[in-house]
Amino acid sequence: LMLSTVRELLQPWGLVVTTLQDPTQFWTTLTETVPDLLLLDLQMPTFSGIDLCRVVRQDARWGDLPILVITAHTEFESIQQVFAAGADDFIGKPIAGPELVTRVISRIDRSRLQRELETLKRRIGQ
Repeated sequence: LMLSTVRELLQPWGLVVTTLQDPTQFWTTLTETVPDLLLLDLQMPTFSGIDLCRVVRQDARWGDLPILVITAHTEFESIQQVFAAGADDFIGKPIAGPELVTRVISRIDRSRLQRELETLKRRIGQ
């Protein structure tokens, strides 16, 4: 239900949404789709969103990928774990459509601008 909800909220904004029901296929799907952003649920089958976030942050290719964690656990300890694992942001459940769309688009735009800035810096030798 959560996967279809996220897709229904984001696709009308022109975003291509790839969902994954089997977290064991994560790396294959990641390398095949090369996403601009990763949405993780804090509680997923097989792996926790925290563990997956940590692993992505440690990977040289994907370490800068924006990560948003969706969670029903909005108490201080859970949110602290989300950020300690390297997530860029979190979204509480139940998901508010406008909040999800705004946070996702803002993170993607910010990431693109940072990449463009890094490219410009390399071109001018800084």
